Amino acid sequence: MISSNVSYDSILEELKNQETGQRTLILPDTFLIKVPKFKHRIGNSYLIQHINRKEILLIDTVHEDSQPILQDFIKNGYSVAGLLLTHSDLIHQSYTSSLEKLSKDLGDTSIYIHPLDAGSQGNFANNILEANEVFDKFSITVDHFPGHTGGSVIIHSEINNGMLFCGDSAVGAPYDSSNYYFERPPISNESQDLGLAQHWKNYIKPFKHILPLHGKPQFDLSEGQQKDIIIHLSKNEPTKHL
Repeated sequence: MISSNVSYDSILEELKNQETGQRTLILPDTFLIKVPKFKHRIGNSYLIQHINRKEILLIDTVHEDSQPILQDFIKNGYSVAGLLLTHSDLIHQSYTSSLEKLSKDLGDTSIYIHPLDAGSQGNFANNILEANEVFDKFSITVDHFPGHTGGSVIIHSEINNGMLFCGDSAVGAPYDSSNYYFERPPISNESQDLGLAQHWKNYIKPFKHILPLHGKPQFDLSEGQQKDIIIHLSKNEPTKHL
C-alpha cells in the first residue's frame, strides 16, 4: 500500500529506471507494468487488485514481458476478472495476436474491446461499452474516443479518487523529460484528428491521475491541472511528431 507521505516524484523516478517486464505499485492496489517501446515512447500496461477479493483487472496488459507477473498472481490464488483493451493495436502487439489464446492463458477470462476494433475476432470478445458486473466491481466506466482507431476508448475508474486510462488517445511526456504534458497521437486523417480533439473537449469526468499507454503518467492532479490537460488535448492543431 502506498502511504500518503510517499512522493509521486520517487515513484516516477522508479518508473524511469525500471526495466521492462517489472511492476511498480503506483497507487493503492494499482500496478504499472513497463513494456518495450512501440512507436510512441515506452509502453505501460496496468493491473488493479480488488481490495476485497482475490481478483485482478487488466488494462492493455498483453505483452510477453507482462506474462510472468500475471502468472505469479494466478499461482498465488488470484483470478483475472477481465482484460480491457483500449484499441485494436493491442491485439497485434500482444505475444499471441489471438484473443482466444489471451483469454485461455489468463484462466478463460473475459476480454473487452470495442466491436469496431475486434475485427474477425469479435466472437472471442465482449463489447467494452456494455455495463457488466466486472466493471461495477472496479468502478469502471468506458467512453468511445474514435480517432487513433475507429473503436478507441478511454477507461475511467473511481478507485483512488479517479484514474483515467487513456490508451493511445493521449500520449504522455517521455520518462526522461522533466516536463509533464499530454499530446494526441499523430493522426494523418484531419477529420479523425479533429474528432478526437472534440471528444477531449467534451470530456467532463473528474480524474486525479492520468495513466497513458505510452509516456509517463501524472498523479495527484488539481482541478486546474486536469483542465489544462483537457484544453491541450482538445486544441485544433494536430500533433506533428512525438
